[in-house]
Amino acid sequence: MQAEIHTGYVFQPISSQNMLFWADRRRSYKGLSFMKMKGGSIGECILSEIIGLKALSSKLLRAHVLLSVTILNILAISVYVLTGDTTVHLLIPAAGMGRRMGSSRNKLLLSLLGEPLIAWTLRSAQSSGLISWIGIIGQPADWDDFQQIVAGLSLSKPVKLITGGATRQESVYNGLQALPDYALRVLIHDGARCLATPTLFDRCAQALLECSGLIAAVPVKDTIKVVDETGVIQNTPDRKQLWAAQTPQGFEVPLLRQCHQKGQDLGWHVTDDAALFERCGLPVRVVQGEETNLKVTTPVDLAIAEFILRQRDKQFV
Repeated sequence: MQAEIHTGYVFQPISSQNMLFWADRRRSYKGLSFMKMKGGSIGECILSEIIGLKALSSKLLRAHVLLSVTILNILAISVYVLTGDTTVHLLIPAAGMGRRMGSSRNKLLLSLLGEPLIAWTLRSAQSSGLISWIGIIGQPADWDDFQQIVAGLSLSKPVKLITGGATRQESVYNGLQALPDYALRVLIHDGARCLATPTLFDRCAQALLECSGLIAAVPVKDTIKVVDETGVIQNTPDRKQLWAAQTPQGFEVPLLRQCHQKGQDLGWHVTDDAALFERCGLPVRVVQGEETNLKVTTPVDLAIAEFILRQRDKQFV
């Protein structure tokens, strides 16, 4: 089930007649030549070949993956050159409950300085110069509230409500299926990270023009200990190599769809989309996140978020 929210903005899809990418969407890279396939986009055909290989050595598989990703990046750049399109689509998983908040309702409907949490995320998405479309993935029971929030913000970008699943992974899978056919790149951003700035959205969107997958992240400040089930420290990783993952996470749409399908077929359970990319042998780049981009999950987080927003207001007084 899906619902469109009319925001006063009419989105014009890029004409397929002007895009060589879509003109060749039924061809797939094999060896050094393009061969006709039964269907699917280039990215879908390439990744089907990549992650379907089982007999290849790890070195050969890695080389095959890197070569295929390079080809996809060239195709993405070609689309940019031909159409000037640098925009991305945004999916916001928003089906979480507020149990750790002591609430029985969706935590994104809780108030932060007089506004629902998700309203702060939507404002940043609206202010981003590179986000062209927004999908909110939630449960139908919350749709009336979401529709009222969107209407109150007077957003100019199209917004679609998408039915979520039982897990975040299932919800993002549903969101990917609901993207417009012309969507090439997608950012996925947890609605509970309501302090992400338009600058962060644009930085990730811009970086996605040069890679197939990325996450926003910040270097870890604390010393991390690996502990066994008895509570005994096993080792201390080098902090210089540790980054705390955030969202947005960005990906080329055909590749992420294939990774999610592979995850469903093999029963993988992951906590973020980057992990699916990693399991499929695809590289994921780190983009500098924001220290203030915390995930609001507890009352303490909510108090910190209020403090951060008040400090931001003071900067503009």
